[in-house]
Amino acid sequence: MVGMGFWPFGRDLAEVESASRVVTAQTRDNRRVRAKLTVHFRDALTQAAADEAADRCAHLAELLFHEVPGHEDLLGNEQSIVATLTMRLPIGLPPIRNMDLAALHVVGDLSTNVRRRASTLPPPGAAGDIRLPATAPPPSGVTPYPPSATYAPPSVSYPPSALSPSVIPPSALSPSVIPPSNLSPSVIPPSNVSPSVVPSSGIPSSGIPSSGIPSSGIPPFGPQQPGSIPGPPSSVGLRSGPASVSQRRRSVSSSMRAVTASVVPPKGATTTEIGASLSPLLRDATTRLLLGFLRTHDLLTIRQVPLDEATTELLAQLLPVSEAPAGEFEASRAQEVTRWQGALGSLVMDALRAEAATLAALLTRTALAEVGLLPNLAQEVLEALCQAAFPAAEGRIGAAASVALATEQELTCEAAHSMARILDYPDVTPLETALTPLLTSVASDATVIAQMAKLSLGLSM
Repeated sequence: MVGMGFWPFGRDLAEVESASRVVTAQTRDNRRVRAKLTVHFRDALTQAAADEAADRCAHLAELLFHEVPGHEDLLGNEQSIVATLTMRLPIGLPPIRNMDLAALHVVGDLSTNVRRRASTLPPPGAAGDIRLPATAPPPSGVTPYPPSATYAPPSVSYPPSALSPSVIPPSALSPSVIPPSNLSPSVIPPSNVSPSVVPSSGIPSSGIPSSGIPSSGIPPFGPQQPGSIPGPPSSVGLRSGPASVSQRRRSVSSSMRAVTASVVPPKGATTTEIGASLSPLLRDATTRLLLGFLRTHDLLTIRQVPLDEATTELLAQLLPVSEAPAGEFEASRAQEVTRWQGALGSLVMDALRAEAATLAALLTRTALAEVGLLPNLAQEVLEALCQAAFPAAEGRIGAAASVALATEQELTCEAAHSMARILDYPDVTPLETALTPLLTSVASDATVIAQMAKLSLGLSM
């Protein structure tokens, strides 16, 4: 009977978009580690196909855990593990949009559930160096682990003059010059904030900020959509200003959720090919920086929330993760960007875009050096990245980042001074406090870019 065909008995509909597995494996120092691996598929799959793909990814993660010399080399390196898994995905898997690794811990050791390893690696050749080949042969069929370790964020910065209009004209980064596909300056002021999320004290009840800008003209600030907030934080060193501490917490779940095989350059690629492939990730890092600038402005000026350690953690947790494909972060937030543009004006937004783009390039240049690229090669990769990501800037972004790197000034302090100059802030101390977790988070994005670039050049980690 034809009508019976509408009943899905015996069918497996293609409606599964993600699958999770608990991965448990024993490292070479005889410690059992466990984590939750979530695989997000580009297209909806049948349950059977999703289960098979998730099982294969989980098995790959188990083998990867086994190759590492010790459990300490895994803790806190979730982003690096995901990047390595992405590079190792076998042919034949359904297209994977991104993977998340969460709750990585040592089974039976309560202290490791809250502890994360420091970001600075031991010197090459030292015991526990994650960049060394495994001391024992890995399981059959597995290539030696080329681990992607998390490196310390940079301790250098740039003078405010490096971003002055005379160096980088704001018009070079305006929306009329660079289409959304070429620059990702989006800001994501969320819908609204509940009293349990943001302290009620210090928030004007009138809704009119002291600056005189009606609150209706500013995109409201609040929690993100489910799944957009980074996971549990870990400690990482970052030099900061006088009013902030040297150890901050950052997200360990991948903030670059749109890292897919489509943006991974092939092994042996030229620097031009690497720049073209990875430039979407640099644009998305720029987007996250600009977002952080404007959320900081929303907290300090519009809502007048006094910043302390707890508020800084809130700001770090509310940094969104792009759910859009790589390079389309801005387009996915077009409405919010337009509202901020109307509230602040084009001159301020252009200056913030230039600041965010140069800062993202600086963090990437520093990360390229941290993963071991020689200075000339690192500069060549950076120039290719900036040319592909910001073509209308005609090389000024990469040049400004190089000048900033050479000054070796304090990163957070100088970024705060630049933002204070753009937004006319009388005091930079609250900005330094707010920007520290933001720069730490985006520094981890830059590390992923640098690791992929190095592997694509055919160099081992």
